[in-house]
Amino acid sequence: MFGRDPIFCVDLILDPKVREPIALNDEQEVKQKLVVSLRSAWKCAAEANAEAQLRAKAYYDRLLRNPTITVGDRVLLRNYTGKVNTSKKFHLPWKGVFRVIHIDGVHVTITSCNSPQANPRIVHINQLKKCVEPLPTEPACTTVVLEPEEEAALDESNAEELIEVPGYSHLNKEIVVDSPQVPNEDEEPSHQDKGGYNLRRNPKKKVHFF
Repeated sequence: MFGRDPIFCVDLILDPKVREPIALNDEQEVKQKLVVSLRSAWKCAAEANAEAQLRAKAYYDRLLRNPTITVGDRVLLRNYTGKVNTSKKFHLPWKGVFRVIHIDGVHVTITSCNSPQANPRIVHINQLKKCVEPLPTEPACTTVVLEPEEEAALDESNAEELIEVPGYSHLNKEIVVDSPQVPNEDEEPSHQDKGGYNLRRNPKKKVHFF
């Protein structure tokens, strides 16, 4: 209400800042016992919840495996993007292909195989999957900029973009097109310019019989 969270009666009862009521009669004594019991139950529940979280973490850490991703591996990025008015089961769960260029703990620096000159990105290792088999989607040629689908997948993964990385960040330079050379009229055309084949000379002389 009015942009603030409502405060319920139980919040006031469990608030440790509020002092416990003093029992002067039977009604206040019942109130005091109720408040003390609720606060004790809340404290015991919080301690039991913390212990359960530690036990669950210990069980989960037993199954934890060391990451098999190393520098130079091809990986796929988890796809969190989707199209409007489409079912999630029709979306590809992974996007890529990317290549790992640096690993720092749980943070992995990757670069796109479709556009190797684009700025690298830093993502969490849990969002990557090692690409073992050759994929039919591997690029036959590369581009300078990232594809829109890969750009959207990286943005949804909260990937951090690295700028001014040697070998990857390229400034936009003007492309200079060399003018074709005009042959000089005084020069005699070579054998290739005449349209013939540039074959190797046969060391054996041909003998003609008449």
